[in-house]
Amino acid sequence: MMPQLADILGPIRASLPDPLPASEIRCDTVWVSMRDGIRLATDVLRASHLHSGPTIAIRTPYGRRGHYGMVARALAQYGYVAVVQDCRGTGDSEPDTWDLYVYELEDSFDFVQWLTEQAWYDGFIGSAGGSYVGGTQWCMAFHPKITIRRSPRTCCFPSCHSLREWY
Repeated sequence: MMPQLADILGPIRASLPDPLPASEIRCDTVWVSMRDGIRLATDVLRASHLHSGPTIAIRTPYGRRGHYGMVARALAQYGYVAVVQDCRGTGDSEPDTWDLYVYELEDSFDFVQWLTEQAWYDGFIGSAGGSYVGGTQWCMAFHPKITIRRSPRTCCFPSCHSLREWY
């Protein structure tokens, strides 16, 4: 008989701090300008009392307030600064049309650069997501300040499924 999921997760959960109540999480929506002046809608979720913390970055064409917004809120409840951005031409981001894959490398690089310039940035950036969002993680990895590339204090949320080829 297979062990129950609760039995497997029990020791892991016991080592985690209690999550902060949802009421203690603030969500600030900001416009992040890309190198060509296009502005991308971005939500920054963090504990109200948190001045800085490790950052988890997510770029999505699926809507920053959907599934990945819920993931970001949960991460913020455990002390992360979770930042979710609508990809160019999706959600509330500019422009009104989406050019699949065309700007992801530049926009992902600019996004990481913006993250590193924020007052709450503590020197750590990880990322999360699969599918198209997994592809944006690969694009973010080109930035020299992405944590997985430069620090022994690393955290990786590997994409279990992302694009094999970008045309």
